[in-house]
Amino acid sequence: MRAFNPRSAYHWYLRTTFWQERRKLVLKRNNGLCERCNRRRSNQVHHKTYVRVFNERLTDLVALCRQCHATIHHKQPANDNQIQLSFKFEED
Repeated sequence: MRAFNPRSAYHWYLRTTFWQERRKLVLKRNNGLCERCNRRRSNQVHHKTYVRVFNERLTDLVALCRQCHATIHHKQPANDNQIQLSFKFEED
């Protein structure tokens, strides 16, 4: 049996329709401009928190340009290694 890999689950999630719809809504917010610099077009979505990962609120996400996203992660590395996932599977 293969061990559960939270990183793989997260990458799978980023391809889901649910995430793509969330992403689209966030990118349209602020008239398509980066919510940090308000100058460049937003093209990336950043998680402010992973508390509700897989069921994020729009307020958990921020639309950023590539430069601002890189700056945020340069100052504070991605905390995706802190994602703690809990799944309950029904036993057969």
